[in-house]
Amino acid sequence: MQKKKTVGERIRYLRKANGWTQANIADFLHVAEITVSSWERNRTEPDIEAIIRISILFHVTTAYLLGKMDSDRWSCLFYLQNNLSSS
Repeated sequence: MQKKKTVGERIRYLRKANGWTQANIADFLHVAEITVSSWERNRTEPDIEAIIRISILFHVTTAYLLGKMDSDRWSCLFYLQNNLSSS
Protein backbone atom coordinates (compact mmCIF):
# COMPACT_ATOMS: atom_id res chain seq x y z
CA MET A 1 0.00 0.00 0.00
CA GLN A 2 1.36 3.39 -1.01
CA LYS A 3 1.79 6.10 1.65
CA LYS A 4 -0.52 9.07 1.17
CA LYS A 5 1.13 12.35 0.31
CA THR A 6 1.00 15.09 2.89
CA VAL A 7 -0.49 18.51 2.21
CA GLY A 8 3.04 19.87 1.86
CA GLU A 9 4.04 17.16 -0.60
CA ARG A 10 0.97 17.89 -2.70
CA ILE A 11 1.71 21.63 -2.71
CA ARG A 12 5.31 20.96 -3.74
CA TYR A 13 4.17 18.55 -6.47
CA LEU A 14 1.66 21.03 -7.90
CA ARG A 15 4.11 23.91 -7.74
CA LYS A 16 6.84 22.01 -9.55
CA ALA A 17 4.41 20.54 -12.09
CA ASN A 18 3.47 24.11 -13.02
CA GLY A 19 7.08 25.29 -13.10
CA TRP A 20 6.59 27.86 -10.35
CA THR A 21 8.86 28.96 -7.54
CA GLN A 22 7.99 29.24 -3.89
CA ALA A 23 8.19 33.02 -4.39
CA ASN A 24 5.50 32.82 -7.10
CA ILE A 25 3.17 30.96 -4.75
CA ALA A 26 3.95 33.30 -1.86
CA ASP A 27 3.13 36.35 -3.99
CA PHE A 28 -0.21 34.91 -5.07
CA LEU A 29 -1.16 33.94 -1.52
CA HIS A 30 0.22 37.10 0.11
CA VAL A 31 2.42 35.12 2.47
CA ALA A 32 6.17 35.01 3.03
CA GLU A 33 8.25 32.67 0.91
CA ILE A 34 9.44 30.97 4.11
CA THR A 35 5.79 30.10 4.83
CA VAL A 36 5.49 28.18 1.57
CA SER A 37 8.78 26.46 2.35
CA SER A 38 7.47 25.48 5.81
CA TRP A 39 4.35 23.97 4.25
CA GLU A 40 6.35 21.99 1.70
CA ARG A 41 8.68 20.67 4.40
CA ASN A 42 5.70 19.70 6.59
CA ARG A 43 6.84 21.96 9.41
CA THR A 44 3.51 23.80 9.37
CA GLU A 45 0.23 23.43 7.48
CA PRO A 46 -1.67 26.13 5.63
CA ASP A 47 -4.82 27.43 7.30
CA ILE A 48 -8.21 26.84 5.67
CA GLU A 49 -8.16 30.16 3.82
CA ALA A 50 -4.77 29.29 2.30
CA ILE A 51 -5.99 25.79 1.39
CA ILE A 52 -8.91 27.33 -0.51
CA ARG A 53 -6.66 29.82 -2.29
CA ILE A 54 -4.15 27.10 -3.18
CA SER A 55 -6.94 24.94 -4.62
CA ILE A 56 -8.08 27.89 -6.74
CA LEU A 57 -4.53 28.60 -7.88
CA PHE A 58 -3.90 25.03 -9.01
CA HIS A 59 -7.48 24.18 -10.07
CA VAL A 60 -7.70 21.22 -7.71
CA THR A 61 -10.19 20.39 -5.01
CA THR A 62 -9.56 21.09 -1.36
CA ALA A 63 -10.21 17.36 -0.84
CA TYR A 64 -7.21 16.55 -3.03
CA LEU A 65 -4.96 19.00 -1.16
CA LEU A 66 -6.03 17.59 2.20
CA GLY A 67 -5.42 14.01 1.08
CA LYS A 68 -9.06 12.96 0.99
CA MET A 69 -8.69 12.12 -2.72
CA ASP A 70 -5.64 10.49 -4.26
CA SER A 71 -6.15 11.99 -7.68
CA ASP A 72 -6.18 15.55 -8.90
CA ARG A 73 -8.31 14.43 -11.86
CA TRP A 74 -10.81 17.14 -10.96
CA SER A 75 -8.27 19.62 -12.25
CA CYS A 76 -8.45 17.93 -15.64
CA LEU A 77 -12.24 18.07 -15.62
CA PHE A 78 -12.14 21.74 -14.62
CA TYR A 79 -9.71 22.48 -17.47
CA LEU A 80 -11.77 20.62 -20.05
CA GLN A 81 -15.03 22.20 -18.92
CA ASN A 82 -13.62 25.73 -19.15
CA ASN A 83 -11.77 25.23 -22.42
CA LEU A 84 -14.35 23.22 -24.33
CA SER A 85 -17.19 25.59 -23.48
CA SER A 86 -15.28 28.56 -24.88
CA SER A 87 -14.81 26.92 -28.31
